[in-house]
Amino acid sequence: MWQVRPLAVTCWVLLMLLISAIPAMQIWLQKVSIDAISTATANTANLLPVLLLVASIYGLNIINSILSETSEYLFNIAKEDTNFRLQRSVLRKSLYVPYYYYEDARFYDELSMVSQALSRSGAEVIRSAFTSFSNVVSLFTVVVMLNIVHWSLPLLLISSTLPGIIILLIAKKRRYRLAVATTQQGREIDYTFRLMLSKHAAKEIRIFQLGDLLIKRWAHLFVSVRNKVLKQYAKEGRGRIAGVLILQFSALAVAIMLVMQINKNVLTLGDYVALMSAVVIVQGTMGSIGANLGQVLEMSSFINHLYQYLALPEASKSTGELEFPQHYEQLRVSGLHFTYPNTERKVLTDISFTVKRGETIAIVGENGAGKTTLMNCLLGLYSPSQGNIYIDNEALQNFSIDSYLTHVSAVFQQFVQYNYSIHDNVAFGAMHKQLSQDETLDALTAVGLNEMVHRLSEGMGTRLGSEFKGGVELSGGQWQRIAIARATVRDAEILILDEPTSALDPLAELEIFRTFQSLAAGRTAFMVSHRLGPARLADRILVLKNGVLVEQGNHDELIQLGGEYKAMFQAQAEWYQEENVYDVVG
Repeated sequence: MWQVRPLAVTCWVLLMLLISAIPAMQIWLQKVSIDAISTATANTANLLPVLLLVASIYGLNIINSILSETSEYLFNIAKEDTNFRLQRSVLRKSLYVPYYYYEDARFYDELSMVSQALSRSGAEVIRSAFTSFSNVVSLFTVVVMLNIVHWSLPLLLISSTLPGIIILLIAKKRRYRLAVATTQQGREIDYTFRLMLSKHAAKEIRIFQLGDLLIKRWAHLFVSVRNKVLKQYAKEGRGRIAGVLILQFSALAVAIMLVMQINKNVLTLGDYVALMSAVVIVQGTMGSIGANLGQVLEMSSFINHLYQYLALPEASKSTGELEFPQHYEQLRVSGLHFTYPNTERKVLTDISFTVKRGETIAIVGENGAGKTTLMNCLLGLYSPSQGNIYIDNEALQNFSIDSYLTHVSAVFQQFVQYNYSIHDNVAFGAMHKQLSQDETLDALTAVGLNEMVHRLSEGMGTRLGSEFKGGVELSGGQWQRIAIARATVRDAEILILDEPTSALDPLAELEIFRTFQSLAAGRTAFMVSHRLGPARLADRILVLKNGVLVEQGNHDELIQLGGEYKAMFQAQAEWYQEENVYDVVG
């Protein structure tokens, strides 16, 4: 907060200190004005000082309101900018945490706690802590006044509030533990709720008549968590009732003591009213201190998750200074192994192959063979457990990571459908080039979407997707072509097509692969597919099985070899024996 808004924070602190002195001033004015009223006569001249005292009470209330609103506004300035800084830090961190974290459920639990920390606002911890300090200042000035009557009064009042504060702190700790314990259930409740409202899930939910089942599942989880929360609320309620009883009995004891002092003519009526106000202020202030300390305890527990997230180790970055060569000769993978960190799950074992610049390589294998993991290694998303990747005999880590990333591009199986303009959807592939709309239109023309763009009233400025007003929804094939345009507009030396067409029929898939191959001419291209038809378009085919490279060669060579590839091809032969399909692939 200090780094973001030092002046606003300074003014806020000073105003809070001023506000903390006002309760004692209010008590003193009440005492003086009541004593003045009780001794005043009907003479107008004598009433003027009394009226001024009464007016000063309300004037002080106005000043207190102005100072409070001003301090609140200054705090909100600092809070909003601080929240912005924290949220930006979380977003930036998401760019650098190791990619494999996203495959661990515990990471999503941590992200849920981070979201709760952000929703609670780290700045509120500071306000609660400083408000507690301000309350202590107020309490001190009031205690001094009570001490004049009898030393036991402040001691009695303060001690009577301690049980309530202790109960509150225990409740906050239990509430945090409950939040941690129900994090995964809470995430599933939220997931199911969002799933029911999702356009992409709406078809299946209706066709398969899943609605009642999902609602029942959501309700079961919701009730389970609700019962735990209500049980916690009941405990907190009983604790608060106990605290109130203690407070009220102590206040009664103080009131009896003051009445006895008035009866002995030790105190005036003004003293009684002022001191009873002091009693209320002391108990209210102690309650506020307890509440703020509880907020600090609860929020700091969540904030710890935020800082733990920001302190997560980042993916190893290339520290090299070499620029990626514009016209390299070959890419070589040597003895590459990959095992997910902190597990024994080995995905790739001793993968080695060499690709010449300009070659098109098809990578095939059954689901779970390690195809996508290998591509993630080539893209720098995963760091190999053993072995390395070389560009012209230079290890990948010797290159500047920024230089390398500007020369690789990919279309993934689950590519993003950005609900932004058509221009943005393509230009995102090469933000470093600041593409014009004419350039992105050229890229769309290359993938056969220029006519579609011309039919749209907003042209390249048309928002895609149906989530926002004015958005236009596209077919699956159109979205895939936009994804290819986004990948190829980058002018990357290495292009990867990682099964983005798995949901299409073989003919549509082959058409997409042919488009991709045409755009990748002269560049190194990897095409990943579990279907073997598109593999015939490649210069060479790599066959993976259980994370091991078992065969490589072109289609004819692998058929003659009579191994894994031939068995897979024969298993899929029914797709390629129809005349119209076979003509496309061969």
